[in-house]
Amino acid sequence: QNHRNVLHQIMTYANGLQLGPGDRMTQLHSHGFSASRLDILGALLNGAALFPISFAEEGFGYLARWLRDGQITVLHWVPTAFRHFANTLDKSDLFPKLRLIVLGSEPLSLRDVELYRQYFSPDSVLVNRFGTTETGNIRWYFMDKRTAMSRDPLPVGYAVEDTEVLLLDDAGKRLESDQIGEIAVKSRYLSPGYWR
Repeated sequence: QNHRNVLHQIMTYANGLQLGPGDRMTQLHSHGFSASRLDILGALLNGAALFPISFAEEGFGYLARWLRDGQITVLHWVPTAFRHFANTLDKSDLFPKLRLIVLGSEPLSLRDVELYRQYFSPDSVLVNRFGTTETGNIRWYFMDKRTAMSRDPLPVGYAVEDTEVLLLDDAGKRLESDQIGEIAVKSRYLSPGYWR
C-alpha cells in the first residue's frame, strides 16, 4: 500500500466508527497483520489511546478483566477469536464502557450476534467489517441489540466512502444482485501493485 491508500483507509475507518480522543482502543492483532494499521493509526491519528495486549500470552480470563478495568471503548478482532472469548464469559461481564465491537477478516455468523447480545452492554454496537489487505475496508454493517437477524449469512452492509463493490460476469459486465458472479472493487485507493 502507498501512503495515500493507508490514509484513506484510516480516514474511512475513523469517520465510520466516529473515533476520537475519548476512545480507548484495543490492539489484539499482531502488528504484522494488515488490520493492525487500523488500530494503531486509527488511535494515533484521532487522539485516542491504544492498548496493545497479547491474549495468546495472557488468556481469555485476563482479557475480560483487562477490557473492563481498562475501560476499553473499541474492541477490534476476528470472529473466531471473539467466539472463543465470548464462550468464556458469564452474565457479570457486560463491559459498560465498550461502545463498539468491530469484527472482520472472516465471516460473521448469527451465533456471533447472539454472543454479542448475551454478553455485551445494551449500549454497544456490533460492526461487521468486510475488506481485504489489497482493498482496505470496503463494506460494513452496524447492528445494535434491536437489529433483526434471523439467518446466516449476515449482511456485509454498505460501501465505505470512495469505494464501489460490483458483481461481474465472466465478460466483465455488471450483474444484478440476485445473480452469481465475481466480486470486483472499484476505487482510487486499491493496492498499486495489482495490474487492472
